[in-house]
Amino acid sequence: MTWNNYFDNSATSFPKPPQLEKEISSWILNGGTYGRSGYRKVYETSRKIEGIRDRLAEYYNISGSERVIFTPGASWSLNMVIKSVIKDGDHVLISPLEHNSVVRPLEELKKKINIEIGIFDSYDDGRIKVSNVKNLIKKNTTLIIISHTSNVNGVIQPLNEIKAECGKIPILIDGAQSGKEHGINMDDFDFMAVSGHKTLLGFPGIGLLLLGKNAQLDSYIQGGTGPKSESFIHPDFLPDKFETGTPNIPGILSLGAGLDYLMSNSDPSKEITKKIINEIKGFNKIKIYSSLEEETQGSAFSFNFEGKDPGVMAMNLFDEYEIQVRSGLHCSPLAHKFLGTISQGGTVRISPGIFHRNEDAERLVEILKGINDE
Repeated sequence: MTWNNYFDNSATSFPKPPQLEKEISSWILNGGTYGRSGYRKVYETSRKIEGIRDRLAEYYNISGSERVIFTPGASWSLNMVIKSVIKDGDHVLISPLEHNSVVRPLEELKKKINIEIGIFDSYDDGRIKVSNVKNLIKKNTTLIIISHTSNVNGVIQPLNEIKAECGKIPILIDGAQSGKEHGINMDDFDFMAVSGHKTLLGFPGIGLLLLGKNAQLDSYIQGGTGPKSESFIHPDFLPDKFETGTPNIPGILSLGAGLDYLMSNSDPSKEITKKIINEIKGFNKIKIYSSLEEETQGSAFSFNFEGKDPGVMAMNLFDEYEIQVRSGLHCSPLAHKFLGTISQGGTVRISPGIFHRNEDAERLVEILKGINDE
């Protein structure tokens, strides 16, 4: 089995960049915690972490690196914002393609306070109709949540156009699936949750919360931070306000290694995704779930095969061809309800990664053609 058969990068990227193993091995051998003592190894590790924070700020177009917050993952980051910003009596707008990392915290809040959840009007692929955004905003709309790139059909939402219609209402971007050419200037937005182990090529268990210039957010948890240890009151300055306890040093170092690779290599995953879609869309037994417009297609899409359960289809691809894909609801039942695939048990998802090449796509297409022609 080779990594070329791995088409599940929307779940977690694989393989990892070669720099990652070297960076983590060096830290394991040499040690050094972050900002808690005064000896050389601590200085070295702390400098590395702050250097990674600076580079991430540049990558996401943030003018102040203190607004790059390390978290345990995108789900954690989403919860931090949702459970801080939304208050009793508020109205929230979301896209029809949101992940359970958005839907479940909102539903949990509904048990405790009175909130209203609205869903944007959209085209058949789930892309928000920008022309109707203002019509859905209410006087008590306090937060808008948008999955930038769907983890089901890969639709990329027009964030900048939506922002122009929303005025000063805060926008929380779920950027778990946002690729290298994310097109986001975080100085123009409010909040963005980022997964470290997907398009950033790092380890699981690390993520980011990116804050815009005017983001207002309460601290989620309190505890040790290093600075201001003499005070019983948690610091209110960034990034310490939101980074409590010893950080996930290996995870952060993995982000640095992933970022190094991203910045020095092209990412063909979107083009490969489009190539696969264009090659198989004429297959009579396959129903594709993707963007209606090629320019808004990210590096993932789904399909169903006539007469086959998606779970069985995924199992057959692995057992017979060692092709690794994900099937089911992809933790996004709202998206599948919108796309009409709930009753089918979801879809089979294909998500190429940065290491794939055209020949990998061609082999997958050949396999799917063979199954279609049986």
